[in-house]
Amino acid sequence: MSEAEAFLAELSEGLDRDERLILCGFPGDPYEAGPAAWKPKPWRSGSEFPFRELDNAYVTVSGFKRAADNTYRRRTETFGCGLALMVDDVGTKVDRAFVEEMQPTWKIETSPGNEQWWYFLDQPERDMIRFDGLIRAFISGKLLGADPG
Repeated sequence: MSEAEAFLAELSEGLDRDERLILCGFPGDPYEAGPAAWKPKPWRSGSEFPFRELDNAYVTVSGFKRAADNTYRRRTETFGCGLALMVDDVGTKVDRAFVEEMQPTWKIETSPGNEQWWYFLDQPERDMIRFDGLIRAFISGKLLGADPG
């Protein structure tokens, strides 16, 4: 199991049977990627990992249920549970001294000198309003940027 697969397996531990993480990934520059590159790929532990080692890969901080049209998408109406909070750009935009007091569950290097710090919740948060409040508190603390993920 690769480190990426281990990360996703741990992140997805609290998912119900019908819930999936939403992934997307592709080679090359995300600023030059076309719309097809951002196509959601539902994933749960035990599924094949759909990316190569050097692909730009993205994952949601929440699990999602199947939509009425039988697809998985990152939508309010398909929210299943919140699983984690992520602080992006630690080292370049977020000073390490600002967050080092609380060690993350995972640190992921996204480029030299730049990391994402992931904090996994002990239990999935199934109340969407409560999870949204947690994310908004993080954003107001200038840790998440503007992506509610």
